[in-house]
Amino acid sequence: MRKHLFFLLFFVLIGTAVVHAEEHKKVEIYLTSWCPYCAKMEKFLKQNKVDYERYDVEKDTAAYRVFSELGGSGVPLVRVHSKVIYGYDPEAVMEALKT
Repeated sequence: MRKHLFFLLFFVLIGTAVVHAEEHKKVEIYLTSWCPYCAKMEKFLKQNKVDYERYDVEKDTAAYRVFSELGGSGVPLVRVHSKVIYGYDPEAVMEALKT
């Protein structure tokens, strides 16, 4: 009986953690070190306490490949889950985080 309760509690907790993880939107920013709008976008994300992963497309060939596959032709490029935002557009980023 205790064993069954343990497993039931375990799966409930794991299921809850998975749901919360899916609710959190993954944010990625593709940038270059010299781009002023990239720095501005990073500052915006930090000020709004948005967790994100940063990828320098000039220093990371894998990041450049993803950037190109996303249709990137200029930086910054921001991806919020599956939504791609081209250029410095903080309103679009915040909107994508809401959906």
